[in-house]
Amino acid sequence: MGNLERKQASVLSPGERGPQPGFLNSLTFIFLLGLLFVGLVSWGAKAAFLDAVVQPDPLYQEIRLGDTEVVAVSLANVTGLYALQMRLVFDPSHIQVVDVDPAQPGVQVGVGTILAGTDWQVLQNVADNTTGVISITASLTNQEASFDGSGSLVEVTFLGAALGSSAFQVDEVVLSDQQGLELAVTTHDGTLAVVEDGTPEATQTATATPTQTPTVVPTGPARIEIVPSHRQVPVGLTTTVEVRIYGAVNLYGAEVHIRYDPSIVRVVDADPLLSGVQMALGGFPYPDYVPVNEAHELTGTLDCALTQVPPRAAVSGDGLFGVITFEALQGGISPVEIVAAKLSDPDGIEIPSVTKDGEIDVLRQGTIVGQVHFQGRSAPPSPDWSCPLSVTLYLPGETMPTYTFSPLTDQRGVFTVTNIVTGTYDVKVRDLHSLWNVRHNVAVDLGINVLDMGTLLEGDSDLNGVIDILDFSILAGAYDTSLGDPTFDPRADYNNSWEINILDFALLATNYGLSGEHVLTGRYLPSGEGGWLAERGRR
Repeated sequence: MGNLERKQASVLSPGERGPQPGFLNSLTFIFLLGLLFVGLVSWGAKAAFLDAVVQPDPLYQEIRLGDTEVVAVSLANVTGLYALQMRLVFDPSHIQVVDVDPAQPGVQVGVGTILAGTDWQVLQNVADNTTGVISITASLTNQEASFDGSGSLVEVTFLGAALGSSAFQVDEVVLSDQQGLELAVTTHDGTLAVVEDGTPEATQTATATPTQTPTVVPTGPARIEIVPSHRQVPVGLTTTVEVRIYGAVNLYGAEVHIRYDPSIVRVVDADPLLSGVQMALGGFPYPDYVPVNEAHELTGTLDCALTQVPPRAAVSGDGLFGVITFEALQGGISPVEIVAAKLSDPDGIEIPSVTKDGEIDVLRQGTIVGQVHFQGRSAPPSPDWSCPLSVTLYLPGETMPTYTFSPLTDQRGVFTVTNIVTGTYDVKVRDLHSLWNVRHNVAVDLGINVLDMGTLLEGDSDLNGVIDILDFSILAGAYDTSLGDPTFDPRADYNNSWEINILDFALLATNYGLSGEHVLTGRYLPSGEGGWLAERGRR
């Protein structure tokens, strides 16, 4: 859409509209936003000391193509929980969320043992199979209550839609107590792999014994493969690859020698109780004797050899040799190359085999530190400049967002969004009752990127992209009320004063008839207040 136009209504596509009025217009939700975001700069802000843990359960799950599996998202060791907001991300090209309530519009996930309690109200439960985003918001209804302990938050039924692996990421999570203070939390991501019908499931326990007798005796050489052959992981996070053996006959021992780039990734020790850095063993063949299992960070090599011993019988078929956990250190592509490998039968005779390598693509990520300005508010810094925003990033020319954030501005209108893969994006920003401000072709580089997103134009109470008589009706219905009055409507509180009066009417009158997106041009850097951009500017 082009520059802002007067007296011309525009219809925004669903990807541009953001949250729909049925949810955002809820007074309860506005109150909950205020509770969740007190003291935060953006979703995903982490306290220095992390107590509670949010993660998929199990962390790794295989789904046969065309079948479904349920993956819970668990919360452990929380104390004083009153409200929560969570965003989960998956790859919709490989897996899809199965709707648990077809009678309701949209796609919902199942609630877990915690949120199924009678005191909990789930305010948002939305799964988007196009963008691969699940959004959950919930709060206790009893203001004197809180939750302590562990359990599951949601239970997601996934359909295996296409072969391959998908990360299942706890992308953003905010836990709040009754006073609106953030509870300390750490998160772990999981992996879902869609496999062909008949492919054996991954061994979850390092010492589990796989099925030993295949239904068909393989006729070709055995295969030793890195699975999956391609992984993507952001800097600072971990990912796993498996070393799998396929088509083995009369297998008794195996050894592999693997090369990786130690400047890009490092091997995470699977057993800190043992000396050296170990890979996790998978049980095919069974590790009765392990003469070597060690990764060498200086050379970027990993060597592992193991064998069974009598009276254990040889194994045949397919199975998991081991699992390597890598931590991403910096952007780039590291090979996971099997430089040498041997399989042996019980008599010490080599079993013919071939190998298949893999790679890990470490994504370079940047952070946007942006600033917006507000109409009709006190000079910053001021409490009325602190409010929730909607921030979306699109690849140029695309209509579906690549990233969606809900940061809270500080008292100068400054917000932060993180973990953005470097590249060029169109950036859109609005608050709870403004039109979109847009910058096209913003380059997001590694590190901090400073961005001026201009002055937001207030008055779009129904968030339909047009400031018109419908917005005036919302204002008129709440005129001369304040927070606590039965008819107070925060959609008409354009200056964030918690009062709806002539000042809000003046803002609506000023912008009446505007529609569409306000496209920003010119300099990126905001002027700021008190030099908040010192040492941060890069353009």
